[in-house]
Amino acid sequence: MRGPDLFAHNKAIADVRCLFELRFLQGVVTPDVPLFDPFDQAFGVNDVIVDMAMVWFGEVWAAFGGMGRRLPVTMAGEDGFGLTPPLSPGD
Repeated sequence: MRGPDLFAHNKAIADVRCLFELRFLQGVVTPDVPLFDPFDQAFGVNDVIVDMAMVWFGEVWAAFGGMGRRLPVTMAGEDGFGLTPPLSPGD
């Protein structure tokens, strides 16, 4: 989504769109999450994040019955991230 559609969507879901937020408080990350250098790993960190988010969202979509398939939805990683091909839940 780009332009006014993205703005309208973000405004509509503003109250519920954030799953969690990381904060640095007194040198400590809250909530406690693993930290590492994303550029010093034997795997593509961004690929893993995108792939896991796609799996998670596919499960959420299915749990709600695919919203009756009223909306065409395709999930894909932005900027080429993710090793999983684009997914269309319910197909």
